Amino acid sequence: IMFIFLFCVTCFSMEAQHPVFHQAYESQGDWQKNTLDDICINEAGFIYGAGRTLQTSNLNSDSLHIVKIDPKGRYCWYKTYELSPDHIQKVREVQLIDDGNLLIAGLSQDLEDLDVFAFLLKVDTNGNVIWYHEYGSPGFETSIGYIEETSDGGFVAGFASQSSTAQNSTAWVMKVDSLGVKEWDFFFESDFSTQVRGIYERPDGYQLVITQADLDFLLGSYLLCSIDGQGQFVS
Repeated sequence: IMFIFLFCVTCFSMEAQHPVFHQAYESQGDWQKNTLDDICINEAGFIYGAGRTLQTSNLNSDSLHIVKIDPKGRYCWYKTYELSPDHIQKVREVQLIDDGNLLIAGLSQDLEDLDVFAFLLKVDTNGNVIWYHEYGSPGFETSIGYIEETSDGGFVAGFASQSSTAQNSTAWVMKVDSLGVKEWDFFFESDFSTQVRGIYERPDGYQLVITQADLDFLLGSYLLCSIDGQGQFVS
């Protein structure tokens, strides 16, 4: 049986680290492979983690799961989610948002044609689904790695989008409203492979941190890109 392991430490000095707890969590009473791809911790010290779960006896059983653990490492609850039939979800980001709920982001791959779509999942702190959306186009690999909650209650999220026939990825961000409905996309056009590595809201729009790489010569750099509140390029 595979387990989820969490190990929390607190540092009292540069020389010593003292464990707060070290626990193993068995999520299913079956041969099960579980991962936590990201976690977040609220002000009360409760831990929320999300990742994938797979029964080793059934390779088609892949699904997303979320676990809640109290500040002393005690198991609170565990839930699995079949969000999109015949898709595999990979978690990239877990955030506690201003309304007290959880926003989970990542990618969802179609097992039949292998297209990859970005997804956002909003759940409450009891693990109940509020909404779930996938984003992207067939024939592309689209994924989310960064999220910024916006002042209007929505979110700007992104990472990259790449055609199945292209060598280079294209830095991509989108704006969604508070219900996860997409309002606009922005693609950073370049001769190089680009990815979003940071998103920051400003009074007049958004600042993006973008990496670009020349895959032929193995060269890379960072750049800053400004877009306005409607997703239009500024500088």
